[in-house]
Amino acid sequence: MLASADFNAMLMCSLATECAVRHARGEAVPREIELPVAIVDRSNCERWDLPYEQRPLPTLSELNS
Repeated sequence: MLASADFNAMLMCSLATECAVRHARGEAVPREIELPVAIVDRSNCERWDLPYEQRPLPTLSELNS
């Protein structure tokens, strides 16, 4: 295999939790959230070769900027 697409379930769960907390507080939550897709290959695989607790998790505001 030369490459794969990133399926970042941890990011999805993190953003879903952030949305649930915002909703519970009565704050605005986006109707739709589009996550970026990354192609993982030899040149960038180090990011995914980290323990889960060391992987970066963007917030909603970071994704919308």
